[in-house]
Amino acid sequence: MNKNIEYEKFAQDIYQVMINTQGITIDVQHNVKLKGKSGQKH
Repeated sequence: MNKNIEYEKFAQDIYQVMINTQGITIDVQHNVKLKGKSGQKH
């Protein structure tokens, strides 16, 4: 696996744990495209 992707997934795991310990229900995701105002996916 690419070292950059490994780091991104590591950061994702850390944020997910921090959120879960606060009792907040948010799903931290990796490599997701979101649609902007113009309709373009980023």
